[in-house]
Amino acid sequence: MEIRYSSNSVGRITAVIDGERKYLLGVNKKRYDNGINSLSPIGGGIEFDESSRSFLVDDLEAQLQSGNDLRFTSSRDNEEIYRSWLLDRTGRETDMSREIQEELFDEPGYLSNDDPALSGELGDLVVSQEFDSVHSYEYVTNRPGATDQTTVGFFELYDIELTDDARDYLVDMSEDPDSRIKFISKEEILTGETDDGWSIAPNARIFVTDEFRIRSSNRVNYLPQNNWSESVRKSNETMGHNLWFEEDLSRTPELDTLDEIVKKSILEDGKTYGGKPCPSWSDICVNFYEKTGLDLGKTSLRMANKRYNLNQIVDEEE
Repeated sequence: MEIRYSSNSVGRITAVIDGERKYLLGVNKKRYDNGINSLSPIGGGIEFDESSRSFLVDDLEAQLQSGNDLRFTSSRDNEEIYRSWLLDRTGRETDMSREIQEELFDEPGYLSNDDPALSGELGDLVVSQEFDSVHSYEYVTNRPGATDQTTVGFFELYDIELTDDARDYLVDMSEDPDSRIKFISKEEILTGETDDGWSIAPNARIFVTDEFRIRSSNRVNYLPQNNWSESVRKSNETMGHNLWFEEDLSRTPELDTLDEIVKKSILEDGKTYGGKPCPSWSDICVNFYEKTGLDLGKTSLRMANKRYNLNQIVDEEE
């Protein structure tokens, strides 16, 4: 089955306005010109280096859609191969300089004239751009030229810090009804719509939630090194359950806590792993909440299923 792959960089620029942290989004001018009020994060397609063309075109048989953009169609069977390559962060762009330049310094900052959002040199106004994480989810695109195609989207999140003067200028600019940028609250992002009725692109959710997160900024293959995990690995191999050791899952405090609780449950029950459901699984969510004060979300449950082969059915995220 042929599907579409779309890999993008997304910049998170924030400002505290009236005591509330808000997030910069831009007006989609093409949709605006067609009568649709829509906001999306600053960013765009990641470009690959020429050294990676043979991997994409020959190995993945990718049908490239535009120049060196990492947007193409290929077989569904290539999803894991491509994901692993993308997460290596080699042979492609690994910063947002080009997109920041285009969207904040080159393209119009207003709906009715060609004045850019910022004037000057990028290096003088952008203090830092720090890679944070990669997020992924599947959707049906409405992008012109690819309408209704099943798409696996990858979104590389960067935290962009501007000088105080540049940030304050954008805040002031956003208050102009003619501005192409707006600062939006967390609640508006989660509801998918601003208080005044503008729609918000789903990928803006990565600013405020980890529901689509697949790795942290520090690449860590989840291969825990201790006697307990080694016995689990051998048991997995014996039972034919070794997929979770092939997953590139990030070490997060949430999953560290989950590991601790699952390990404790297995040891206290005196049972071997063997690919069977974890003992006392019904208590794990309760124990997790008692330890962290957080609900164990669906994303973490899916990760746990991959990691421990639990017989736990988890609904797909909407």
